[in-house]
Amino acid sequence: MIWTVLWLHGGLNVAQAADPVGVAVVGLHARSQPDHAGQALVDAVDALPSMVAVPPAALARQVSGSGSRIVTDALQAEGLAMLAEGRVLYEQADLESAKARISEAVISLEAALAGGLDSLALMEALLVQANIAIAMGDSSTAAKAFKQAVRLDPRLTLDPVHYPPKVVQLFGEVRDQVLDVPLGSISLAGVWRDTQVYVDGRLIGTGVTEVNDVVSGRHHVITVGPSGDRFHAIVHVPPGGVAEFAHDQNGRFVGGVATADAERSALTRQLYASLSDTWTDRVVLVAGETGADEVGIQLYEPRTGRFSVPHRADANGDPLGAITALVPRLEGMCGQDGSLSADLVSDEGLSLDINQNPTLSSMLFAATVAPVAEAALNVPGAPVMSQAPAKKRSGQIHWAVWAGAGVVVVGATTAALLLSNSAPQTEGADVSNGTGTVLVRF
Repeated sequence: MIWTVLWLHGGLNVAQAADPVGVAVVGLHARSQPDHAGQALVDAVDALPSMVAVPPAALARQVSGSGSRIVTDALQAEGLAMLAEGRVLYEQADLESAKARISEAVISLEAALAGGLDSLALMEALLVQANIAIAMGDSSTAAKAFKQAVRLDPRLTLDPVHYPPKVVQLFGEVRDQVLDVPLGSISLAGVWRDTQVYVDGRLIGTGVTEVNDVVSGRHHVITVGPSGDRFHAIVHVPPGGVAEFAHDQNGRFVGGVATADAERSALTRQLYASLSDTWTDRVVLVAGETGADEVGIQLYEPRTGRFSVPHRADANGDPLGAITALVPRLEGMCGQDGSLSADLVSDEGLSLDINQNPTLSSMLFAATVAPVAEAALNVPGAPVMSQAPAKKRSGQIHWAVWAGAGVVVVGATTAALLLSNSAPQTEGADVSNGTGTVLVRF
């Protein structure tokens, strides 16, 4: 997969033509990356009459330290929208519609744990699902939701002040049943002392090599190193047994586990919607392999959240060459003010794999950005990005594209979750953001 990110900021003089548009080539996303690939894309963009290639350092500094939030927002956007809608339907006593929407939210938010570092939204959705089921007399569905919640955090308890007795009783019974099964553990190999370890969206600690007291079943494990290395795996913990996990120091996992074209397209859109809250004054070019021996390019405008019509071509065994050959089609896609031409807007999105861009991953998750400009984000095997020669600027008045939030958030109908850690922390102990007592008013 090959991705290119563009930073467009031109100038416009009332009496003269617009300045060349600045294009920051952030990196490639490909299964194989030749050493000259980065410079080849820079040269292709810089050869266009209306564009000039610029380095990615400024963009990297803006997203530094925000990678986890950006990715979590992207992965949870759809699930949070469903959760908000389901809450409204529940409050309107439309139980059948609320049940269906919350069920979809649970599925989406559970999938978001593959990269998302926050299980709070999923926990809320499960508790809402259980309450709806109990209101409809469906205790089996409620018990299933409670079981999943306890699997996420076995220390979870419900406050009897804010929950009806029958809800508290059923939850207690389910929790006891889950905890009667011997707890297991996860053994982690390859974790350095400065690597963060997350299980199901909860920070377990830094440099830990074993996670104990894990409820048996399926769990998401994510490890994040300071150099931007990020690895994800789904582990199955046997009752009373040990699941093995090995951190890959070269992993550049971003998020999501998508297999179908529609899923990959949705993840791409969600990631850029989340990035738009950070990437101000930019128009973005997403480019890469879209299928078997096929490549495509497409512009994204953060200000409006619109995508352009995509351009595709056969790779003919050379994805980089095919991508660079498509770059000239960027000419004329934006107006003089830098906005996407209205007749080039499309609802179609490229099907890309967001987990095959090591440069973007390092930009999002590296602890520091000091070496970004000098060594192409220190990605192993990535080429050094050189500063392209500046083209003559004719304009005097520069335009800026404002990027809106682009992220769906839960509205006022969302229940307030008051979280506390029931286990006392001691100095030097592993830090955890695990959920403790959950208070929900319905």
